[in-house]
Formats: sequence, structure tokens, C-alpha cells
Amino acid sequence: MSHDVLLFLATFLASGVEAVEALTIVLAVGVVRGWRSPLIGVAAAVVVLAMALRQSWLPANRAAWNGVVVGALAAAATVCFLFASQSGLLAVASVLASLYPAATVMLATVVLHERIHRGQGVGLVLTLVAVVLVAAN
Repeated sequence: MSHDVLLFLATFLASGVEAVEALTIVLAVGVVRGWRSPLIGVAAAVVVLAMALRQSWLPANRAAWNGVVVGALAAAATVCFLFASQSGLLAVASVLASLYPAATVMLATVVLHERIHRGQGVGLVLTLVAVVLVAAN
């Protein structure tokens, strides 16, 4: 790989890490101190970034709106995990949160009408059994 490609990949990964860290900070402050200040800060950051890039700060097309909805749902899922890990058993919350691949498979069967093969079905059943066993303790 050329030096430029490696530099691009490193910058892309570092930006992703920073975005996750910023989201985690916003969510943690929202859970602990209240949501008003973090939401105002995020809105201000979006407006400033849009102005700096000379772009509209509102999504321009359906795909962009879909991204906003998916981002909001992902943030809501993270908030739910934060609440569950603080108010419930962390062992149960982390096991349930790690099941997102199983949820992806289930959504693919419902939305995309994909077939679950025998090995996948056995894996899903064993996963559900494991969750019940962890939750029972």
C-alpha cells in the first residue's frame, strides 16, 4: 500500500475513535447530569461544522434522513445500555448487548427474507439458552 492510503486509513480510524469517544462523553453526561446541556452542545457542534463546511445542517435527501434515524436509534440503544448497566446486573446487560449479531440475523430473515441455515439456527438457539442461563443466575 502506498503511504497516502495508509495515512488515509489511519486518519479515518482515528476520526472514528474520536467520534465514539465524543458520543460516549455526551451520553454519559446526559445520563448523569441531565440531557439539556449535551443536546445543546451537539446541536451547536452540528451547526458550526455545517457552517465551516458551507453545507446545510439539515439532511438534504432521504438517505441522509435515514442516517439521522439510524444514528438516533443507535444513541438510544447506547443510553439503554448505560441505564441497564447502572441499574441492573452488568453481566446480564453486557451479555444482552453483545447479541447484536443475532439481532442482525433475525432482522435479515424478517426484512430481507433470508434463510437461516442449520448451523445458524443452532447458534441462535444456543445463544438464547445461554442468555436464559445467565439471566437466571
